[in-house]
Amino acid sequence: MGVLLRGSAENFNPQVMTEENSLAIKMMKSMALRKKSIELYTRYSRFTSWMHTTGRTNQGAKAGKVTKAANEISDNAYRVSYEGALILPAIAYGAVQLGTIFAPGVTNPDMSGVSGVTYTGGKTVSTITTDTIGSMALKHDPANNIWGDKFNPNDSVILGAGLGIQFIFTSQPRKAADGSHYVVDFKTVGPASDFAPAHLADGEVLTESGNFFGQGSTRGYQRHTKNRWRINYTSIHRYDLTMTGSAKSQKVAWIYNSDDRKSKSWEFSEVLKGEQIFHMMTELSLRYSRISMDPSSHSWYENWGTNQLTVTGFNMETGLTAPVIGDGWIPQIKDNAEFDYDPNSGLAYLYIEAMMMSLANRSPKGSSGNTFVFVTDKVGTMVVDKALKKLLGWGNAADVGANPVSNMSVNIQTGAENEIGFSVTKHHYLNNEVIVMEDELLNNPGLHNTSGGVTGSGNIYCLNMSEIEGVSNFEILARASRQFRKKMIDGMHSFDMAADQSNKASSGFDGCRVALLGECMPVLYDARSCGILRATAKWNGGALDGSAFLTANPDSSSFLY
Repeated sequence: MGVLLRGSAENFNPQVMTEENSLAIKMMKSMALRKKSIELYTRYSRFTSWMHTTGRTNQGAKAGKVTKAANEISDNAYRVSYEGALILPAIAYGAVQLGTIFAPGVTNPDMSGVSGVTYTGGKTVSTITTDTIGSMALKHDPANNIWGDKFNPNDSVILGAGLGIQFIFTSQPRKAADGSHYVVDFKTVGPASDFAPAHLADGEVLTESGNFFGQGSTRGYQRHTKNRWRINYTSIHRYDLTMTGSAKSQKVAWIYNSDDRKSKSWEFSEVLKGEQIFHMMTELSLRYSRISMDPSSHSWYENWGTNQLTVTGFNMETGLTAPVIGDGWIPQIKDNAEFDYDPNSGLAYLYIEAMMMSLANRSPKGSSGNTFVFVTDKVGTMVVDKALKKLLGWGNAADVGANPVSNMSVNIQTGAENEIGFSVTKHHYLNNEVIVMEDELLNNPGLHNTSGGVTGSGNIYCLNMSEIEGVSNFEILARASRQFRKKMIDGMHSFDMAADQSNKASSGFDGCRVALLGECMPVLYDARSCGILRATAKWNGGALDGSAFLTANPDSSSFLY
């Protein structure tokens, strides 16, 4: 059996195939020979992608692998608009003066020297009742979406999350000299028993309670929200396969183009492999690429903006410009929320509970009705499965507060036997759905380390895949007419049998080429409701001491052949 499998001596560059003799190709020519061989590692020799199998990409390749492009963009960048909430938060600065107005008439007052709540004009903590005047500072940090200038006269807030005393603002906010806060003047409404200084502590969110105007008022003040943009960039991918005339004659293995029965074109098996490599490289880029562009310099349909990569150092054959790279979906969520855990210690169910609640609370869909997908490898699948079982109440006797029954037993009515055990692949928690998806690319030893006998980092990517106003929160967009381009380039020879017999050629090159190109981008419209459970240690194989296999096979390359 081993003689029929390609050995290490037969490794060759698939880009330019000029070998005079190849056992692998001879096997393809002889079906009797091929049937006696097996592909031991087909999982590493096939293109696998959860994004493709769930229909989320739109590159348009082979039927059944990739769905046809549904949404295209005309620019190389795509703007995602974030419209501010109708009510933006106001946060206390921790500086309040009661009894008198702070620095009346001063355009740019500074309350940074006021610590906590101070009382003037004969007022005390027990005499703050209706019609008390005062001033307070509101935090202002636009970079973190904290705005201290949002209030207008006669807007009001209620302290203590709705249970405290009420403030009605009597003036426009005045910006502090250092820009860190705004000062607003107010009058109080409510009994002294409702007032508590803790309600005005630094960092407390102030609950709005409407706006109020006296009879005969001449106007109501306008309120506004803040909007911002995020720009995603496409990435361009190329793949070329060149075959010489001699190699074409030696290695011919015609395969019918099954996706189009009307097609007159025939392809080499290596062309199909080339397509798989191309799509796998595209897939990896959609996951891991880091943006090279400066979004601040991009203009609508005018210019690409500034690329921080330059042509210097690159081979001119690979482009007239430096590579233009956009963020993959993993970098888009990496800078948002990372949670650390040790895969050898497992994942506490209270941890996953808190994480799911916090991410759902940040979702634009709302805190309920979300669909989260955990994309992970074998190590991460094991960890999440155990954590979700504990969250369900299934565990072992050592788990405090969990059901001491560790497995389910189901009677099979065929009368054969009982099945023991269950895996959690879908879990409904607090009106949100969690789907656990093991991804084979994350298990691929050609891409990830092998530790404790298992390939994978243990990282768990939590994606909010909810549909928001008819649009999936996560999808892949393609540049118009560039989602997937495949061209056969004839020289003195052609991949098309009819053209190969013609006396006309595109060039005098003794051979033919296939060129593949794609330009696409992953878009996470709201990355704030996505996160990464990052493994801080390598999987140790479950601490199986004395196992010769786990210690003798640390190298991932041993999996590939």
